[in-house]
Amino acid sequence: MKKVNYILFILFSFMIISCTNQKQSIRENLEIVEKFQKAFVDHDIETIKSLLADDYVGYGPSIGDSIRKDDALLIWDQNLEYMYDKVEMNVAENIAISNVNVKDGGQWISSWGTLTLKFQNYGNEAVILANQIFLIKDGKIKKTIIFYNEADALRQAGYHYVFKEPIHSNE
Repeated sequence: MKKVNYILFILFSFMIISCTNQKQSIRENLEIVEKFQKAFVDHDIETIKSLLADDYVGYGPSIGDSIRKDDALLIWDQNLEYMYDKVEMNVAENIAISNVNVKDGGQWISSWGTLTLKFQNYGNEAVILANQIFLIKDGKIKKTIIFYNEADALRQAGYHYVFKEPIHSNE
């Protein structure tokens, strides 16, 4: 009987350790996302670079938009320096998604809230709803997917659209 109790105790201990390690991993992944968000607002490109995996790819906001690590860092640095007077993220929630069948491995973190932008030398502040999803693997951000309404941000900033009916050819 003592042997059965001992085996049950060991199994129970492994289960507790496993759950604790999973919670620790979730906490660490959430901290990576929060550190990325703070670095972005602070225009800290070196920290952003350190958080991205070498094979990082970002998608969005448009369906055809994708970017690799080196290009993303260059564009973010240039935009933060020369395009925006203000970039502020007001995160409403960061949530870890647990899925043992993640195609690329790792863990997805969903982050949503409002993004406030102010273009340099033009227009008003724009406040838009934004959702960014991060895939964290081996302590690095492997993928991001971002959704927001670019047209709404530009409209709030003071830009105007002129709609023209598309020309259809009868070829």
